[in-house]
Amino acid sequence: ISKKAIVFVDEAYHEYVTHPNYRSMIDLVKEQYNVIVSRTASKVHGLAGLRVGFAITTPEIAKRLESYLTDSLNIVGLRAAISSYNDIKFQAHSIEQNNRAKKVVTDHLNNKGIQYLDSQSNFIFIKTGIEISDFQPAMEKYGVLVGRPFPPYVKWCRLSMAKPEEMERFTNGLDRVLG
Repeated sequence: ISKKAIVFVDEAYHEYVTHPNYRSMIDLVKEQYNVIVSRTASKVHGLAGLRVGFAITTPEIAKRLESYLTDSLNIVGLRAAISSYNDIKFQAHSIEQNNRAKKVVTDHLNNKGIQYLDSQSNFIFIKTGIEISDFQPAMEKYGVLVGRPFPPYVKWCRLSMAKPEEMERFTNGLDRVLG
């Protein structure tokens, strides 16, 4: 990568990753590479509606970015994020709930022989074999809202995790829709 380029790395799902070979890109910032690493309070911290996050970069890049800052901070979001980042017990609970929810879904998909792509995050991709534009309203009949299309994978569904008991509702609806 050119020394003139700045690489932006989105580590939104950082807290979920358990893969032994995973490495945060923050080390590249420490080594003075032209990297900006972003994190969010939207996932594990449960603060998606408050639109709070942060970035880690070199002092030089941070100085260049200052001119793009606005004067309006989301004080409520900021205080909520600080509280959440300090609440290690809540973070562990959030991750554990996500893992339980994923297990409910992946066990069900494995039992049914339905193909899916697992992830180190709070969602998975499921091959439904049905156009997402047809799958969405079919699932909605059973009280389940599913994600938007991800072309060209229009017969796949990006499924975000919810509470384990809510994911049971998803598996029940899935059985009815897929037969």
